[in-house]
Amino acid sequence: MINSSFLKRVITFFAACVLCTTMTFADYYNTDCCPQRCDPCYNPCKPPDPCDPCDPCDPCDPCGFSCGGFEVGADFIFWQPCFNDLDYAILFSADPNSSGATAHGQYKYLSHCFDPGFRFRVRKVDAWCDWDISGSYTYFWSKASDETRPVSPEEAFSTLNHGGFNLDDGSITLIEASHSVRYQSFDVLFHYEIDCCGPCHTLTPFWGIEGIKLEQLTHSHTEGTLSTSATYDINWDSELLGLGLKLGTDYNYDLGCGLGWFTRASVTVLAGRNESTNQQIRTVNPTPTITDLTFKTCDCVCVPGFHLMAGLSYEKCWCDKTFKARIGYEFLDWWNVPQIRRFLDSGADIGISTGSSGSNLGLHGLFAGFDVGF
Repeated sequence: MINSSFLKRVITFFAACVLCTTMTFADYYNTDCCPQRCDPCYNPCKPPDPCDPCDPCDPCDPCGFSCGGFEVGADFIFWQPCFNDLDYAILFSADPNSSGATAHGQYKYLSHCFDPGFRFRVRKVDAWCDWDISGSYTYFWSKASDETRPVSPEEAFSTLNHGGFNLDDGSITLIEASHSVRYQSFDVLFHYEIDCCGPCHTLTPFWGIEGIKLEQLTHSHTEGTLSTSATYDINWDSELLGLGLKLGTDYNYDLGCGLGWFTRASVTVLAGRNESTNQQIRTVNPTPTITDLTFKTCDCVCVPGFHLMAGLSYEKCWCDKTFKARIGYEFLDWWNVPQIRRFLDSGADIGISTGSSGSNLGLHGLFAGFDVGF
């Protein structure tokens, strides 16, 4: 369950950090080089030539679609996904079930590394009565894997296998697992620039819709001795589709000579559907005897999230076009995303488990991009 007071504290803290940071830059870099309201076509190091304006196309109508005014861009992203509860095994230093045992257990986790992805953007400037319209698409994929091999007197136990059909205590010789995530998102936003913060400051609130498709796949393989030999395999796949409202703001500060500092903060609330399948197969040789259990889930979930960005940009006009490069850091967090169920018992309680959602996905890392305006 989301703690609303915690979310308020996070947003308040971020707003305070943005304000303090931007005011510091303002005091340090204020060289009175923004006399034209930080027009992207204006170079404070070189006065503009009135005979060679950056954008020679006047609006077709004060409250209609303008000629030109398009921006397209792409970002290379380098993110690390962080999930709650990605443990797959526990390794004890000795048999924890022996009489008078002294055993120390350490949980084993699947940890994702940084992986590449991309984001495309398009924007129509002054599409209608000073409102801009933009859209973006993001794609990211990552996979993590690990294994545990107990060495006597160590003993290992799986934390993913069904509790009523797991392998016998002390019989496990290998536990290996993997987890992959495929994240896709899109948004359509409306922006409106507020002229209230001085010539070098640009504050642009935005609102619109955002959608995500979050796919997860977990596989676990356990080997041990039960009679002669036994294996236990788990295949869990989940697909979350969500759509909802997005609200936020951009802030830009012109440092001079085409260099700028930018930040973005936004919140989103999605309504979505989670469909998942959890298949657990236990095979005992030499017969073999196979137990094949499949649990399916299809439920409605509410997924809130927030997105923070900060970085530097450099903008230059050339041949009636605007070119902008940017680099920075971002953090994206989604709550109440799907997670694998943990089953604890058999018989009449075979279906009792932990919930199918309630995990937390954080995506953080660097991005670098390039935009062209024409």
